[in-house]
Amino acid sequence: MKNKHLVLSLLIVLLTFSCSKDDDNSTTQPINEIDQVAFLLYDLADDTYSTYYKGEVSSLNSPNGNVIIKSISKEGNDVYTAGSQKINDIWNVALWKNSILDTNTPINNERCYIEAIDVDNGNIYLAGRRVYDDRIDAAYWMNNTYNVLAKSKDNALANAIKVDNNLIAIAGQQYQTLGPTNAAAWENNTIYEINGTEVINNIAQCVYNDGSNPIYGGYKLVENVFAPIIWDKNGPTSTYTLPTGKSGIIIKLTKFQNAIYTLINTNISVNDSQTRAVELWKNGVFQETIIEVVDENVLALFLGEINGKLYYAASSDTSTIFKTFDETLSLPINVTQKKVIGMTY
Repeated sequence: MKNKHLVLSLLIVLLTFSCSKDDDNSTTQPINEIDQVAFLLYDLADDTYSTYYKGEVSSLNSPNGNVIIKSISKEGNDVYTAGSQKINDIWNVALWKNSILDTNTPINNERCYIEAIDVDNGNIYLAGRRVYDDRIDAAYWMNNTYNVLAKSKDNALANAIKVDNNLIAIAGQQYQTLGPTNAAAWENNTIYEINGTEVINNIAQCVYNDGSNPIYGGYKLVENVFAPIIWDKNGPTSTYTLPTGKSGIIIKLTKFQNAIYTLINTNISVNDSQTRAVELWKNGVFQETIIEVVDENVLALFLGEINGKLYYAASSDTSTIFKTFDETLSLPINVTQKKVIGMTY
């Protein structure tokens, strides 16, 4: 009888353990991939920036004073962040490698704003703009060397940069002063006015570069709302159809298993409130809503392949979602304590 009780007790323990394990699998779980991702964080309370990578929080500062940090990139185990710092009361280039400020970035008399960073084979690329009294120049910096981008209008802005196979692809826009914006792309310093026949308010916001034929995502104005659109250097390739009254901007795009995936920031006004969301789309077809809030801001943070799976992330003012198709990842408390404004792998 004693042996029977022992066997019964063991079965109960085994069943309890098995059920508990199944329950854990149905909830959020940290996995190894989380340790390979670097996060760019912002603390609204004291207006400071930091990174989180492999369990370590690193502050991003400048002895010159104010900083605005816009973008994060990673190569190997090195984490790079970029934005702008105020030097002699003028915004200039700011770059950090593993939270150490680069003191060799150029200092200009004109305001310079960095919007994006990419690192390829040890070369550091920054994209942004240089503001003069009579014009704005889109530009990129390669290893701190300044390169102005060609334009056909008074003003141009670079919004995103990706480099692969020695091909430098930049997404942006140009416009005449007080005139409409037109989407533009630059590939190895050659400008492409990718807006096609559209002449009013379209902007290229992001770029996916496979080293041969980059594609660009953004929006165009259609009946007073923003319609998500994809271009290549020859012009529009697809425009997404959203529900009536909803605006959408493609913020991230990538190719995965021969399909084009996009993260779209959407917005619709309902009863004087703004419902904002980040949605995942595949080949122009809606897949799922990642995050949705009312009267809060949203950010599309990450879209890319990690260890053979497609991962995507988005945040609002109060929460961050990082997931694949079949699971949502739990984030370290050091990440959730602050606002996530960027991610890289």
